[in-house]
Amino acid sequence: MADNREIGARCGASPEWIVERTGIVTRRYADDGVTTAALGSAAVRDLLRRTTEHSERTSVPSS
Repeated sequence: MADNREIGARCGASPEWIVERTGIVTRRYADDGVTTAALGSAAVRDLLRRTTEHSERTSVPSS
C-alpha cells in the first residue's frame, strides 16, 4: 500500500494536493499476474454479497 506522502515525494506534490485533485488517499497494488478483470470481478462479487445481505434485512413496501 502506498499513501500520498510516498507518491507526492516522487512527483513533488503535497499529499493534500493529490487528495484535492484525485480524491485518492491510499493505493493498493495487486500481486504480479493479477489482472484488472480479476480485481473487478472480486469487487462485483463483494458488492453483490453485501447488497444481498442488506436487502434481506430491509423491508421494501410493494406499490
